[in-house]
Amino acid sequence: MSLADENSDARHPWEAVGDMGGNDDRAGADRAASSRRSPRFKRLIWATDRRRLDTYLEAYEDELEKLIRMADPPVAENGAKSSALRVVRRAKREVQNGSTNTGWSCYNAAKRIEALGFDQKELERLRDAVLAETQEKVRSSWRQHGLIV
Repeated sequence: MSLADENSDARHPWEAVGDMGGNDDRAGADRAASSRRSPRFKRLIWATDRRRLDTYLEAYEDELEKLIRMADPPVAENGAKSSALRVVRRAKREVQNGSTNTGWSCYNAAKRIEALGFDQKELERLRDAVLAETQEKVRSSWRQHGLIV
């Protein structure tokens, strides 16, 4: 006999999460509500997420290939950009095999790997871009108090 058979009130795990913080836990309630959405709705969200990731991966792969070709001096085969390109290609394979979450993980890892090879000027541009985006997003948010500039 399974646990679901023993417990007539068995629910989907996401629904249980909604109860953990009390009635005022809005994030938990949102997760619980999302678990009750139709399979058609979930497929639509997953398909949209996958198309977005496909677009990001294509653009990032093109960008890395161009940066590697134009590098002066030439980029080493084991350099950060070459390593990031290999991870992007793995991400594309994972997405083709149906693993969108692993694809996103690989995409984010490739971004971090590429940053390992940045020189001082590139790091400063990255810092400025991240700060500009962050300040705009947290201007009126509670997150602003955790921002270290």
